[in-house]
Amino acid sequence: MKSALNNEKQVPVHHSREEFVARIGQNKSILEIGPFFNPICKGNNVKYFDILNQEELIERAIQIDQKEHSSNVPFIEFVSKTGDISTINEKFDAIVSSHVIEHQLDVIEHLKMISNLLNENGKYYLFVPDKRYCFDHFNNESTIADVIQGAHDKKEKHTLKSVIEHRALTTHNDAGRHWAGDHGDISNNTERVKASIAEFETGVYIDVHAWYFTDYSFQNIINTLEGLGMIDLHLEEMYPTNPGHLEFFAVLKKTK
Repeated sequence: MKSALNNEKQVPVHHSREEFVARIGQNKSILEIGPFFNPICKGNNVKYFDILNQEELIERAIQIDQKEHSSNVPFIEFVSKTGDISTINEKFDAIVSSHVIEHQLDVIEHLKMISNLLNENGKYYLFVPDKRYCFDHFNNESTIADVIQGAHDKKEKHTLKSVIEHRALTTHNDAGRHWAGDHGDISNNTERVKASIAEFETGVYIDVHAWYFTDYSFQNIINTLEGLGMIDLHLEEMYPTNPGHLEFFAVLKKTK
C-alpha cells in the first residue's frame, strides 16, 4: 500500500520497522549497505557492503564498547575503504540502507550508483532519520538547492560546516522527548565548536551527516530530482515518521 504525503485526501500509511523489513526480505537478491553489527536483512540471498571487512568491524565494535554485539557482524562480500559502491560488480533486485543517505557527500551521485547496481525494476529501500526527532533537530532542513549544489561542488570530504553541525550543534537522540517538545539545549557549545574546527583542520576524512531530511522534504527532493531527469529512480512508496519514532521509510524503484 502506498502513501501519498502530498495528497491531503489520503491518510498517510504507517509501517513499523519490523513490517518494512519483512517486505524487503521477499526480494530474490539483496545488497545491504553498511550493516556493521546490526544487519537488517539476513539469509542466503543477502550480500553486504561496508568500509571495513568482517574482522575489522568486529574490532571496531569492541573499540566502541559493543563487544556483546560483535558476533552479529556478518561476512562482508564487498569492501571499500572510501565507501565507493561503484566497485561492486554485481546487480541486485533490492538494495537496503539504514541511516546512510544522510552521510553521502553527493546525494545525486549516490542515487545514480544505486541505480547502476539494480536489476530492471529493482528497488532501493531506505531507512532515513527525520531531523526533527533525532540529534539533528537544531540543524536546518536540507533543500533541493542544497542537494544540487552538493552535486555541483564534487567534494571529496565533508565541509567544515557539516563537521561543526554534527559535532557541536547536535542534541539528544531520544525520539520520545522530541515528540513531546523537549529538544534539549545547544546554547553553551563554544568548546564543542572549537573542538570541531580543530578536528577538521587535521585534514583526515570525518564521517558526519551532510543532509537533514524530514519525510516531506525527502519526498519533494526525490520527486524533483526525477522530474529534472537527474535520477532514474521513482519514489514508489513513502512511509512517514511514526509518532514517537525518529525515522521514516521510502522505496525508490528503478525506471530505466
